[in-house]
Amino acid sequence: MDITRRLITAAVLAGGLAMVPACAAQAPVTKPAEDEELTIRPTGIKKEEVRALPSAVADVVPAAGGRYLLLHLKKLRKLAAFDVNTGKIAKYISLPSDDILYAAGAEVALVVDRSKNTLIRYSLKTMKAELTNTIPVRGQAVSIAMGCASAGPAILAVRGEDGDSEIHFVDVRRFKAIDVEFADRERNSYRDHYGRMETRASADGSVFTVTSEEGAEMIEISGKKAKRTPMRGDRMAWYTSPLLPGPQGRTFYAGPSLFDREMKPLDKRDVEQEPSEMMGAYLPALQGSYFLGARPSLRRDDGGVERDGGLKLSVHVNRSPRPLVELGEMKAIDLRRLIEDRMRGMRRDESAGLSLDKRIIFIPAAELLIVIPASNDKVHLRRLNVLEELKSSKIDYFFVDSSPVTAARAGQTYTYPVKVYARKGGVKYKLESAPDGMKISADGTITWRVPADLAADQTAVILLINDAAGQEVYHSFTIKIVPKTETKD
Repeated sequence: MDITRRLITAAVLAGGLAMVPACAAQAPVTKPAEDEELTIRPTGIKKEEVRALPSAVADVVPAAGGRYLLLHLKKLRKLAAFDVNTGKIAKYISLPSDDILYAAGAEVALVVDRSKNTLIRYSLKTMKAELTNTIPVRGQAVSIAMGCASAGPAILAVRGEDGDSEIHFVDVRRFKAIDVEFADRERNSYRDHYGRMETRASADGSVFTVTSEEGAEMIEISGKKAKRTPMRGDRMAWYTSPLLPGPQGRTFYAGPSLFDREMKPLDKRDVEQEPSEMMGAYLPALQGSYFLGARPSLRRDDGGVERDGGLKLSVHVNRSPRPLVELGEMKAIDLRRLIEDRMRGMRRDESAGLSLDKRIIFIPAAELLIVIPASNDKVHLRRLNVLEELKSSKIDYFFVDSSPVTAARAGQTYTYPVKVYARKGGVKYKLESAPDGMKISADGTITWRVPADLAADQTAVILLINDAAGQEVYHSFTIKIVPKTETKD
């Protein structure tokens, strides 16, 4: 991977409104991989390395919160568990056929064998099959997704005889369909004549996205009700990747645009950008508030004509379109050709190839950037510690690098350690608006003894943060109050 590092001056002063994840029939449960076998650690890679693969990759799915990337080696009928801690393949899963779909959570992987219409659950610790059963809904499976740091549920799209597809949610422990009702339509149906529907899940499993011929939308389930929120924007946006949720399901990414939980654009860059920039994309990191910006790298040939030169990458944080770190040019991916291949595949009943979010993956916990080039037969690895990049630059950085804890139980103590990076130091915190009794320490730890008889079902927090340079940023979020008598699934 040919990356020339270049840092630019940028002070990122953007907070983010933390929305509350919905509860599901099988409540989305985030399960960090605390087991020693699945813990993520910074990679041992010093700078950049390239690793060959046994066969071409047909698909890529993160697992165990990002500890593994499960690579589908279709010709070998294997899933290769690429370990981000070591930068090598650690284990393999033998597949029942080469016609499969798959997803993964914090501790398990799910494989759909389309040839037999069965669903198989594998342990990520042993890579052995634990349970096999018939798919719990009718139809031919076309897509499946699950939060890579969650215990479920999984979203499953199946295609009917009429050519349309339906969305279902599956309890991954019991292999049962969860009975949910889409309140805004009589039938949970999507036009999908080319079988190009794509689903994604936030890492914590709180929200899901569906991208089809009809457009793109976010789905959250609460009890037995499912809420759909369509994306408002240019349909061209998902030719680089489908609609992508951030790890906590608060920010969404489609092409070169950012969206909030209501699917409203967070800026007007999608209509104000130059045509070449419209081919770019934002890609969420697997953890935290970082995301990547990818855009074409144009060069002029000897005749003065602009030609594609590859891809430029940048690191962003907290919904800000302003780059925090510029990573320079990558020649491993031809963005224009990738988009053309996906457009061609979407219009015909053929493979659309790997989308950009499966080719470029940033895992902050491992301090690792992974790139799969167009050849699909190798992985480019680059060590990427954003704070080290900033410290070696002259950037007067100041930003919040933590995700709010968005649920608190009545009668118990709520704790949220706010993480802030500031070159000039001198960070100070002030709760501008908060519930009675909430406090914040000098080191940024918020604590609150939640009243057992609190009547409100949620409360908003507005935190003002300053640094020694006089910069300030608001960090605002909402906390859902879980009743004392409510039990967690």
